[in-house]
Amino acid sequence: MELSRLASGGKLAVTFLLISILLGLIFAQIGVRYTLANRDGEPGITIADVRLYFQGDPTRCRLETMINGRMRDKFASPDEKQAVEDWIADGAPREDYDSTVAPIFQTRCIRCHGPAGEKATSPLTTFEEVSRFIESSDTGISYETLASISFFHLVAMICLAALAAGLFYITRFKGGWKEVLIVVPFVAAAINVLSWWSAKQSDASLHIIAAGTILYAASIAIMVFLTLVDLWILSEQEQQEP
Repeated sequence: MELSRLASGGKLAVTFLLISILLGLIFAQIGVRYTLANRDGEPGITIADVRLYFQGDPTRCRLETMINGRMRDKFASPDEKQAVEDWIADGAPREDYDSTVAPIFQTRCIRCHGPAGEKATSPLTTFEEVSRFIESSDTGISYETLASISFFHLVAMICLAALAAGLFYITRFKGGWKEVLIVVPFVAAAINVLSWWSAKQSDASLHIIAAGTILYAASIAIMVFLTLVDLWILSEQEQQEP
């Protein structure tokens, strides 16, 4: 079976499926951005962001990492953030919490870090809850969390790759490069997720994760593009060589 022999309705169905694959890839990258970006206080995603996500920063408590990362923009002014940092540096005294820190957290943080917020698992509504993030150092993502997300991420990545590769396989493109391109996203997905488990100890794994992510996304995007070319642009008789 060749995609080029499908009727117009079939070609449209495959096209919408390919677009859905691209959308899935785009939303996955958006999710990565929201998870990693700005952890180092700088815009965009850098290796420093990836390092902080996996390894944390043992020189700081978890609350310091939070307010200097993605929560940085939640403060109305640098003075608010500085007030919280000064409170932490002074030893986070209970007597100063109600007058200095609580009003800031109530206004800026509770919407997400309250009982009904999207970050309800990391509450900041009381002194006791805030203290938990001061008493523990930032050690990055836990192995327990890694275990819970590795399966779902790997399955999702493999399913997306399988859809793109399956459709690309029945295009009219020929050559060994085609087989290599089909294999790339599966290998990249496996290496990417496996590297998570060594990223807490090894900086080299951080670069492997970054490279694997780029390779995975690029290979799927190329297969989707070439499949669309075969579907709508190439003539019925054309047989493509690399």
